[in-house]
Amino acid sequence: MDDNEVYASECIETYSKEYAHENFKSFFPNMIDGLKCVYRRVIYAFSLNGLENGKIIKSTEAVAKVSMTHPTGDSSMYDVLMKMSQPWFTSPPMTISPSNNGSYSGNNPGAMRYTEIGLAPYTKEMFLEDIDPKALRKVEGPYLNMEPAYYVPALPTALLIDNVTIGFGIGCKTNRLNFSNVCDLVVNYSNHLATKPLEQWNYKALAEKFLPDYPTPCVITNASRLIEEYKKGNFDHPVEVEGKVVLTKDQIQIKAAPHGTPFNVLIEKWSDYWKKNPNSELSRLIKDYNFTRSKKLEGDFTIYCKQNVSPFVVWKLVQSVIGFSDRYHPKPNYTLEDQVTTRHFTYPELIRVWYTERCKLLLATKSSKLKSLLNQKQILEGQIIVVDHAKKFFSIVNDQPTVEAAISALEKEFNITPFQCRALLNLSNQSFIKTSKAKLIEDLKKLVESIKALNESYGNIGKEISARALYFKKKYGKERNSHIPNYIGYVKFLHGNILFETHDEVETILDSFPKEECEIISFTSSHLKPVNENGKFAQLTFSKIMYGGILSLPSSDVKKVYTSCIKNGCLSFSKEAIPTLSQDGVFYTTKRIIAFTRYGEIIHDEITNYSKRNNALESRGSFTEFVHLLSETQNPFYLISFYSEEKNSLRIERLEPTSKKYVYNACGDQYLFTSLDGKNWYLSPPKTCLNRLPMRALYIADAEVLLKGKSSAKIDLSTRSRAHQGLQYLE
Repeated sequence: MDDNEVYASECIETYSKEYAHENFKSFFPNMIDGLKCVYRRVIYAFSLNGLENGKIIKSTEAVAKVSMTHPTGDSSMYDVLMKMSQPWFTSPPMTISPSNNGSYSGNNPGAMRYTEIGLAPYTKEMFLEDIDPKALRKVEGPYLNMEPAYYVPALPTALLIDNVTIGFGIGCKTNRLNFSNVCDLVVNYSNHLATKPLEQWNYKALAEKFLPDYPTPCVITNASRLIEEYKKGNFDHPVEVEGKVVLTKDQIQIKAAPHGTPFNVLIEKWSDYWKKNPNSELSRLIKDYNFTRSKKLEGDFTIYCKQNVSPFVVWKLVQSVIGFSDRYHPKPNYTLEDQVTTRHFTYPELIRVWYTERCKLLLATKSSKLKSLLNQKQILEGQIIVVDHAKKFFSIVNDQPTVEAAISALEKEFNITPFQCRALLNLSNQSFIKTSKAKLIEDLKKLVESIKALNESYGNIGKEISARALYFKKKYGKERNSHIPNYIGYVKFLHGNILFETHDEVETILDSFPKEECEIISFTSSHLKPVNENGKFAQLTFSKIMYGGILSLPSSDVKKVYTSCIKNGCLSFSKEAIPTLSQDGVFYTTKRIIAFTRYGEIIHDEITNYSKRNNALESRGSFTEFVHLLSETQNPFYLISFYSEEKNSLRIERLEPTSKKYVYNACGDQYLFTSLDGKNWYLSPPKTCLNRLPMRALYIADAEVLLKGKSSAKIDLSTRSRAHQGLQYLE
C-alpha cells in the first residue's frame, strides 16, 4: 500500500467522528454557559466586530458577520438572531431588535432586509464583562480560527436558557428557572462555601427556588408536587403545564398555550379540526371565532358561544381539540468540556460546576491584570529615574546605532532593567517633557495601592460572585413568566367552576357572568380533594376551569376524616371521607367536634357517639337537634347566622374553643356559617333570609372589623348606604 492510499473504512470512520463531533456541538448546550454552539458564536461574532456595546446594525449585516464564525444558511441564522431577541423565547433577551421581531401570538418577524438588531447590554454584562477573554478555553472553529469553547458567565446561565433538542437518540429538554431565584441560589451556594466548605450544600431547603419559570406565559399546575420531588433530589419529575384561558358569559378567550407548544399551533389545530368536522357538536354550540397575531407577549384567540350555551360546556370540548394541557419531561443532558461527551446534570451540579469554572476564570483574570499593573509599575519607576535627565536620555539614544545598543547604554547609565529601557523608548517625547516627577510619584502611589487591593481581592472571589449576582437580580430580576397559582376558593356555576386566587379576581368573575346564579366557596384547609362530575374522588390537577367540586378536608388522609350528614332532622356519620357534589348539610370533621343545635346550644362531643352508617350521605341516621358541625379547635372561631324571620340581617359572634354557652337564636329557619380565622370569608346568604335585596354573595375581609371589639354584633344588610366597614356586597 502506498503512503498516499487510504482505506475507505478509515475515511468513513474519520469523517463520521468529525460529523458526530460537530452535531454534538450544534445540538447540545454546554454545561457551563448553557449555550448551543450557534448562540455562542453569535456573541463571539458581535464581540469580535466591536459590536458588544449594543450598537444596532442591519440584520443583513449581522447575518453576514455571524456567518464568518458559523457557516450556515442566511435564513436559519436570521431565525436564531430573532429568537434571541424574543422575550417569549429567551428571557432576558440576548439580542435587541427595535424593529418587528415577531409576536407570541404567531406573527413572524419582518424580512431580513427591513429589520435591525444588536447585542443586548444584558449579554455583554453576563458573558463579556469582568473577565480576560484570553483566559477562556479556546477550540478550533470551522474556518480554522480559534474561538471560545464555552463562556463562563456571571451566573449559571445553563439554568436560565430553555433548550429543546434531539440528536443521536439522546434528547435534551431543560427547565429554565426564575432569574431572581438563580441569583439567590448563587448567593446561598457562595455563602455555604465560605462558612461550611467541608459540608454538603443543603439545596433541598431551597426546593422552591428550583421551580421552573418558562419564558412563555403558561401555568404550572403541579408546583407543590415538584417541590416535594426536589426535596428528595429528583429534578426530573414531569412538569404539568397548561395554557391561559378566560371564560365570560358568552366567550372563551385563550391567551397562552402550554409551554413547548407555539401559540399558532393551537390555532392550526383548531382550524384543521373545523375544516375536517364542519358538522360536529362544536359547530352547533359556537357562533363564531377569530384570532389575531398582533399581541406581543400573549395570544389572542376568541371563541363566541351561541345564545343560552354555557361556555363551560363549549370549553370542555375545545380543550380536547387543541390540547390545552401537557406534561413537560425534563432531560437536562449537557456536553462536557470536550464538547462530545454528554451527561445528565441536576441543578445543584450545574451550579457547582459553573462556580468552579467561574472562580478559575476570575483568578486568571486577576493574574493577568496583576501582571499588567506590575509592568506599569516598572515603567513608572523607570520614568521617575530618567525624568530629571531627559537631555542625557535623548543624547544616549541618538548616539546609538541600534535599539539594542541604546537599551544596553541606558541600562548601564541609569541602572534600569532592559524591560524598562524598551518601554521608555516606546514613550513619546511629550511624556518626558510634560510629565513632572511629582505627578509620576503620585501615579506610582496610586498604582501600588491598586496592586495591593488586587492582591487582597484574591481571597474575596466568593464575595465578588455574590455581589455580582445581587447586582443582576436588582437590574434584571422580575416576576415570574410562568404562573404558579395559589387558589383560595372557587366560584361554582351550574355547568362548571372557576378557581380564584384573590378577592379582586372574584369580582372580575362575577362581572363576567352577570345575573348568573353561583356560589362562592372558600377553601378552609390546605388539604383539597377534587371530585369529578360523577361524584367520585379524582386524581386531577387544579386548573383554572374545573368540573365537579373540590372538598376541603381536615386531613390529607381521607381515611382519617369523618363524613357527617344532617338531613331531614337526622344525623349519621361515616369513617372516611366520602365524596359528594352537593355539600349542603355535609360536614368533614375530625373525631372531636363542636356542634350547634337548633336552639342555639353549643355541644362538645365525639362524632362516634352518634349513628354510624356505611355511607352517611345515602343512609338515614338517628334524630338530632344539630344543625351545624365543625372540627374541634384550640383557637377562637367565628359564627355567622341568618334567620328566615329576620330578613336582610345577619349576626356575627366570636366564640371561644371551650365555650358551652348558648348562641343567639331566633325563630324560623336558621342557617349557620363558621370560619376559623374570620378572614377572606365568602358567604352566600339564603334567599329565604333576604327581601328585595339583590345579592349573590357577601365578602368579609376581617370579622373583627365588623365586631368592633365586641364579642357579637348584628348587621342590617338593607341600610341604604351599606357602609359596613369590612363587609362587601357582591351582586
